[in-house]
Amino acid sequence: MTFLRQFGRALRRVIPRTGLYAQALAFNLFLALFPLLLFCVALLAGSRGAAGAMEELLRDRWLLPPSSRDLIFVYLHQHTVNPGRWLVIGLVGTVLAGTQCMNVLLESFRTMEGAERRPFWRTSLQALGLLCLTVVPGLAEVVFTVFGRLVRLWLRGQFGLPTFLAYFWVVFGAATAWFFAVLILTLLYRAGQPSIRRFRDGLPGAVLATGFWVVSNVLFGAYMSRTPYGPIYGSLAAIIVLLLWLQLSTLVVFVGAAYNLEALGAPPLK
Repeated sequence: MTFLRQFGRALRRVIPRTGLYAQALAFNLFLALFPLLLFCVALLAGSRGAAGAMEELLRDRWLLPPSSRDLIFVYLHQHTVNPGRWLVIGLVGTVLAGTQCMNVLLESFRTMEGAERRPFWRTSLQALGLLCLTVVPGLAEVVFTVFGRLVRLWLRGQFGLPTFLAYFWVVFGAATAWFFAVLILTLLYRAGQPSIRRFRDGLPGAVLATGFWVVSNVLFGAYMSRTPYGPIYGSLAAIIVLLLWLQLSTLVVFVGAAYNLEALGAPPLK
């Protein structure tokens, strides 16, 4: 019952106070997503199958909606050449759009706590540091996925990849994705929430948000598979679905942050 009470109070912190922040963050994430993917593919251009590994990451671990995955896959295959040029463009775009994302995220965290706003330059520096802090484990997951895929293909060529080993890769991949998601969210909460002073204080919300995100993505995917967006929006359907998915993911992150506050016994907002 304690968990349910804390979860209910966390929802009251998020809804409706952070609705506009969720929309703003979803839009900025949309702007940052493609430069980040471009940077990752250019960074791994020397590895054969880098784009294929990125597809695997997006398809099996990030649970993107099908129409949005198709849009991103076309984008990836168009930018697998000229790695030096795309690396610079992707890096600059990621830093600019990613810093703005972290600015919105920090502002939403302060709103949930009722904390005072900081000067613009301090918030911008904190947002840049938070971006660097979270990009490192994200890139680590991408690199791990690329080399894990190469190892799996080598094992399949050498030994045929027995059934038990195929199941092991599925479970191991899911566990790895869960670990990196929890790690990134814990770092976000620890560095972004004013009330979180220790790493372990951000862990409950990170675990909750990760589990909630998986469930909400499955439900969202089931809903979208039965909703005829294509005939209504035409070629814009994939972009609209991606924006909705990003906003849903943003709200889940906010719920995790609010749950951390409730677990620490933070006073309710007026």
